[in-house]
Amino acid sequence: MKRRRMKSPGLSTVLALVFCAVIVAGLAAALHLPDRKSGRADPPGLKACSSMPSFDADRSPRAGGKAVVVFLDRVGLSDLNQANTPHIDHLIQNGGIGLMTTNTGGNRSQRDTYITMGAGTRIIGSAKSSLAFDAGEDYQGVSVGSLYQQISGRNPPAEAVVDLGYAQSVRNNSKKPYTVTIGALGTALRDAGYHAAAVGNCDTPNEYHRYLAPFLMDDQGIIPKGSVDRSFLVEDSERPFGIRTDYHLLYDKVQKIWGDSDVIAIQLGDTSRA
Repeated sequence: MKRRRMKSPGLSTVLALVFCAVIVAGLAAALHLPDRKSGRADPPGLKACSSMPSFDADRSPRAGGKAVVVFLDRVGLSDLNQANTPHIDHLIQNGGIGLMTTNTGGNRSQRDTYITMGAGTRIIGSAKSSLAFDAGEDYQGVSVGSLYQQISGRNPPAEAVVDLGYAQSVRNNSKKPYTVTIGALGTALRDAGYHAAAVGNCDTPNEYHRYLAPFLMDDQGIIPKGSVDRSFLVEDSERPFGIRTDYHLLYDKVQKIWGDSDVIAIQLGDTSRA
């Protein structure tokens, strides 16, 4: 009997850089690093990363440190090697690097990979997985807080990010032959007393793509703090879909929730649209 050859996963499906608060707080120093890859053209989507402001080195993290997860979708190691990314180079040179392959219960789409990482086991998302909103937003003319109350019977915290598709994701995975906890990561953080937050999105003009929520939400579809609304998008005719991420606003939002959060997930967005 022939052994079926397994298809190797694409390294560029989801690349997450995880680094501790001490490194993040000192990121300002990286602004003055010499460019060791000058003369090389940046791959599409990575140019925007060079315009990101630095974190304030004087802002001290809370006792015990923080974890920050930055998502650069559809970026592989070869892209980072070719592009002009001095800040990321600094993190790699002074930290560690590793690869993680995440098998989902479906395919390697954002819909399935993000929610699988959040659950810690092979699952699938739903058509509504990306429908995450700030609690104060409206969706189809109805307040998100009201819609969430209809789905769950509970009112979300005013500063929360809520995923309106979490209940459907629970139903989609209810018959798996193994234990599934949708939102296991966020639930573990909540139960241990840690505060999670999410900032950013990879929306296109006519669609919501807010996959940080299925990654970091708890078992109620809630991330306690953050912002994933469309205020991060600015018009730019030279970018895919005619929009790009406003990194200065992204930075301001992170600074706003920095002191009250222990785990922060940041979606840059531009590489997802490239």
